[in-house]
Amino acid sequence: MPTPSGGRPAVRSMRGMVASAHPLATVAGVRMLMAGGNAFDAAVATAAALGAAEPYMSGLAGMGVACCYVADERRVRALDFVPPVPRRLQADATRGEEATAAQTAGTPGNLAGWWELLSRYGSKPPAQVLQPAIEIAREGYPLSPFAIEFLEVCIERHAAQSEWLDVFTPDRVVPPAGSVLRQPDLAATLEQIVADGPGALYDGPLGAALARHVQSQGGWIGEDDLREVRPRWTEPLATLFKGVQVHTPPPTSEGIQMLLTLRVLEDDLAGDDEPAYLDALVRAIRVAATARIRHTNAPRDELIELLTDDAVARMRVDAATTLSSRTSDRGEVHPPQHTTALATGDAEGNLVCITQSLGGKFGSGLVVPGTGIVLNNLLDWGDRDPTSPNHLSGGRPLSLPIAPTIVTRGGEPSLALGTPGSYTICQAQAQVLVGMLAFGRDVQTAIEAPRLHAHDGDLVKIESRAQPTVVEALRGHGHRVELAETFDQAMGGMQGVARSAAGWLEGGADPRREGYALGV
Repeated sequence: MPTPSGGRPAVRSMRGMVASAHPLATVAGVRMLMAGGNAFDAAVATAAALGAAEPYMSGLAGMGVACCYVADERRVRALDFVPPVPRRLQADATRGEEATAAQTAGTPGNLAGWWELLSRYGSKPPAQVLQPAIEIAREGYPLSPFAIEFLEVCIERHAAQSEWLDVFTPDRVVPPAGSVLRQPDLAATLEQIVADGPGALYDGPLGAALARHVQSQGGWIGEDDLREVRPRWTEPLATLFKGVQVHTPPPTSEGIQMLLTLRVLEDDLAGDDEPAYLDALVRAIRVAATARIRHTNAPRDELIELLTDDAVARMRVDAATTLSSRTSDRGEVHPPQHTTALATGDAEGNLVCITQSLGGKFGSGLVVPGTGIVLNNLLDWGDRDPTSPNHLSGGRPLSLPIAPTIVTRGGEPSLALGTPGSYTICQAQAQVLVGMLAFGRDVQTAIEAPRLHAHDGDLVKIESRAQPTVVEALRGHGHRVELAETFDQAMGGMQGVARSAAGWLEGGADPRREGYALGV
């Protein structure tokens, strides 16, 4: 018999699989599969349910990107639902701690993305797909210690937002774990969207109320911004790694860093978790991050050129002498915990991976009165510097460090993988992909393996489960290494669904958050 590892087992099934960052959201997706729905129905149900069960991470007023394998079309597609910067944003707008909550709020994109996925490829009506989210919002759910941690931080951070306090801490104190959170306004909003379609938000009363409230607080979103929201289908970027094709969306996604890390690293994979591999990994991450920062929002042809053998060869030369670099855009001002990811698969071969975000904890903290809608603060991921490729200016694209991933083997669907984590995302996904594709781990084992993060400068943080000899060897290679928590939330919250050549599905979910995978 196999020796137990002490971790979670991978989940395997024949008909369908869902992995997400909250068990109730995973169950929402499974309900669609059990009702005869496909991976797209399951993905949208899960995404909407996450907005109710994990409101500090995402919601219908967030933004996101999806990557999917469409079985009927035998191709990988990407859907971008990160809207442009609101047109009213002033060129000298403040940002970060100087900005008001409303001034950090970007135009909502998630609802439009969910609706496009469902209308294009789903098989179930919106009323059925959104019903689990409505139930979670109306009937409530018990808050875990994980959720309470967020409320403890945010009750002070969002103390000036009375609507936020009314929804999440109505008694003006943090409730104990096990308290039931009910969001009746959000339930009513979702029911209105079911009845009237996404136009209720993008060209209707919900949108009018949202724009009015944001502008009353000094923010930028207008009804015209909402009317112009259009999710974009795009051709993913892809690269060959260990005999498979790894696909991730082009900008506004910044997944090019992950693809470059894999390419630079591929020739240095001498052994599983050996110090030589980890040294090479950190160096590959650093040169890939440098390239990503230089080429944020670059045209597709420019990014494809970065993936050519000649360009990668030059990066490998640079990696040999690179011990220090920037890995974030502006000094890692963004805590990495406030995004979410999900993955779904079905018996037909469809695979879907969504990464969606509010930005910070509960986003901006701005709640549209009477709706339960929490607004994002994703404008804080733009840059005021006019020379920056991610310059924050009205109508310009907003680049985000998210990278949902689809892997194909011989053209057949093989893996859907995604994680939150801000500038940790591309680093964490590269490590899990190496664990699966180079070292032969199953999806759950690869997700649970100790992870590291290369920070700005020469700092490397590694989870304390790593062997002491490995840590010391990394220091011997010249890296400034610090130990992180055993299972560190800052290292991401990976969710994955793999598909075998025989057609059965395997799910893995990250214990660093509240992730669960279930199959049918």
